[in-house]
Amino acid sequence: MYVSDVSRKLRSSQKIKSSQGYPIGKPPYGYMRDPENRKRWAVDEEAAEMVQRIFKMRLDGESVNGIALILRRERVDIPSVYAMKKGYDCPNNRLERQPCLWSHAMITKILKNQAYIGDVINFKTYSKSYKLKKRLPNDPENWEIHKNVHNPIISRKHWEQVQRTFESKRRKPKHIEKNMFAGYPDYPFKRSRFTNGEARNPHRARRY
Repeated sequence: MYVSDVSRKLRSSQKIKSSQGYPIGKPPYGYMRDPENRKRWAVDEEAAEMVQRIFKMRLDGESVNGIALILRRERVDIPSVYAMKKGYDCPNNRLERQPCLWSHAMITKILKNQAYIGDVINFKTYSKSYKLKKRLPNDPENWEIHKNVHNPIISRKHWEQVQRTFESKRRKPKHIEKNMFAGYPDYPFKRSRFTNGEARNPHRARRY
């Protein structure tokens, strides 16, 4: 009962904090807790430059995997390693075996993070029970968004342009009817293997 009461009080505290426009999560890569007000986020200039560069590469037409590969080759620390070296509070308290192994998921997370335009987005995830540590993605309609709370790293215009690069998909080629067995020298016989004998080998003698 005690644990459930603590969990209930924590959720209540988070709702009050969110209603006041404060972020309830940890600062993303590019931000740090404001030394003058720990409830707010301040720009981490060093990491912010890398965030800006990642966005620029995407706007210049680079693929997500391509960006990750470039950062790997340049031996740029991944966000969790960078945070640990800076002394920020981070989930991992140990040095990664591959501190520069940027992934598709890491780059995508940065490029889609609305926090970089100065907005606070709370309750993007939730837990079904205080007994479960696993966090589940919350429906966007349940998010709490407060705009222009902290200094932006990316302009809203450029952020929206990057989001459109994820929306655009390759157009499917126009449907061209082509028999899948075309090209076989004994085409009718080959087709009969897949059509239960609807097309028979013309060279086979018929039985009467």
